[in-house]
This record gives sequence, structure tokens and C-alpha cells, in this order.
Amino acid sequence: MPMGKYSRRKYVPKKKKTYRKRKTPIRRKPRTRVMRQPFSNITKRILTYAFRDQIQPPATSTGGFSCASIAYTVNYPYDIDPSSATLSTSARRNHQPMGYDQLEALYNKQRVDWIKLRINFAIEKPTQALNYTEYPEGTVAGSITSHVPIRVALLVTKTATLPTSLLTANNNTVSFEKLIEMSKSGLLPSGTALVYRTMSQDQIVKLSRGVNLFKFFKRHDNKTWSDWVEDNTRSFSGSPTNLIYCHIIASPISVTPNDNHNKVTFYGDMSLGMTFSDLKTFGQS
Repeated sequence: MPMGKYSRRKYVPKKKKTYRKRKTPIRRKPRTRVMRQPFSNITKRILTYAFRDQIQPPATSTGGFSCASIAYTVNYPYDIDPSSATLSTSARRNHQPMGYDQLEALYNKQRVDWIKLRINFAIEKPTQALNYTEYPEGTVAGSITSHVPIRVALLVTKTATLPTSLLTANNNTVSFEKLIEMSKSGLLPSGTALVYRTMSQDQIVKLSRGVNLFKFFKRHDNKTWSDWVEDNTRSFSGSPTNLIYCHIIASPISVTPNDNHNKVTFYGDMSLGMTFSDLKTFGQS
């Protein structure tokens, strides 16, 4: 039987179309939630609190200890500043975080959920009086610079005062070495966390620490979420049940009794993650 005209033509499959991939993704505009009410009944905000102060380490004791400390109530925005702060005129003190007063006009209750601390340390220019002999003129008064390093630390605790287990018998002075030993051995009191560094005279040291308050008290006090919210949601001037304190510590590395030390200036800020609830009711015009 004779073959057809196209019987010997080879079958060629149809070519597949290829498309070049987009190098940049398509960015779609995020959806904006439009609410009918002017303000939500519950809102979360991050407020910032900045501060500056100084502490004076005492003269080294006969046992070789010198330490100064000051404590901030970091989850009580209405009164964060310590009562024992040394600067009263030049430092920004006795204030609330930025925006706290404005939110107080809108909401009845507030709660601090987490805290982030960032603190810088610096030592004032140290000078010590010195009498030295210059021949042949005689004795001349002058000054020298002290180069004693200082250890600075942040100690987060549940108590306003340092634990008795960290104090020596001599004038309740903190033994910084004992503090380090207990921290590295896991023997600090429940709810205590330590971070520290050693700084020289011409150095600025930065320390930071973050605390999730619910996880903190869940771990150390077995708090449930509902109990923690109930105990720590307060009015704007009310104090929460579970307070957190940040002790700022300065301890010179000196073992010579009666050695005098320079002031340590610290400055920084803390971010407070807060929840505001119970929207106030205002009269309608």
C-alpha cells in the first residue's frame, strides 16, 4: 500500500515556554485595620525612660573591700528613681517615662510586661594630692592620677536591698568576689541575675540586661499567667505586687586599707514594654 505524503515526517514535541524569574518580590501594601472606636480598650506601647546619676565608692576597708550601690524600681513607672540618688539638680530625676502622662489621661490601668536596660559607666577625672621633693629647691605640692580599675555591675533582684548573704561583717560592705563566686556557682538568691565588667579610668563601659517579667516570676515564684496579670495590673500610681529592682554597683579593685576612690557616673535608658487597659469613659458632646 502506498505511503502517505507525511507518513515519514519525524514527530517533534512542542517546546515548553520558559519565563524569567522576578528578581525582586512584589511588595504589597499592608492592610490597615480601621477601627470604629477612637481608642482601643487595650493597647501595648514601648515607653523610654532616660536617667543619669553617680555613686561614690567608700574608702577601702581593713578587709580590702569597697563597694557602692544604688537600686532602681524598674517595673514601677510612676516612681522608678531611687530615694538615695545623689544628683538632685543637674540630673533628670523624679519623672515618668515619655508618654506615660498622656496615656494616663486615656486609661485607668497599666502593667509592665518586659524591660530592657542599657547603662554606660564613666569615671570622673581622678586626681590625688601629692607632696614630693624637688632638689635643690625643696618640697613641692603636686598631683598624680590614680589608675585603679573599677568593676561595675548590674544585679537584678526581687528585693530593694542587697541580700544579707552578699554582705561582709564590716559595715555591711559587699564582697564583690563573693558575688562573682555565688553567681558562677548558681548560689545567688532566687530571682537574682548578675552581669559585670572591669573598666579602667579612661574607659566607658556599657552593660545591658533584659527581663521578661512574667517568665521571671513564673520561674522563681511559680506564678501562672492569670495570677501574674491580676497581681501586677494596677492604676497609674499603684505599685505592682511583684517588684523588680536593678542594683547598680561599683567596686574598685583595691586592697590597701583607707584608699580613697573616685566617683562613678552612670547614664543610660530603659525601654518598658507596657500594656494599658480599661479605657476611660468621656462625656459626649
